[in-house]
Amino acid sequence: MYLKALYKTLFFSVVILGVHFGLSFLIKELSLDSLLFIHGVLFLLTYGGFCMLLAIHKYDPNKLGFVFLAISTLKLLVSISLILVMVQVWESPNVIAIHFAGMYFIYVIFLSIHTFKLLNDK
Repeated sequence: MYLKALYKTLFFSVVILGVHFGLSFLIKELSLDSLLFIHGVLFLLTYGGFCMLLAIHKYDPNKLGFVFLAISTLKLLVSISLILVMVQVWESPNVIAIHFAGMYFIYVIFLSIHTFKLLNDK
C-alpha cells in the first residue's frame, strides 16, 4: 500500500521535475540544484501526506477530509518557512519563491485528486 503510494508520488514528481526543468532550461531562470531542492522537499511532504491519508483511510475513513485539511495546512506552513529561508539565502530569491509556490499548488492538486479517489472508494 505504501510502496504503491511511493511509486505514484515518485513518478508524478519525476514527470513534473522533467517538465519544470525543460521550461526552466528554455527560460534560463533556475539552476538544476534549485529545481532538485524544490521538488525534493515537495516530494517528501507529498509522500508523507499521502501515507498519512492511507493510514487514516485504513482505520477511520470518515476522518479523511479532516486529515487532508491538516496535511495541506502543514505543507503550507513548511513551504512558507522554506520560502522565507530561500529568500534570505539564495541569489535570486523572488524567482525561486515563485517557482516553489507554483510547484506547491501542483503537488496539492495531486494530493487532492488522490484524496478524492480515497473518499469515493467504498
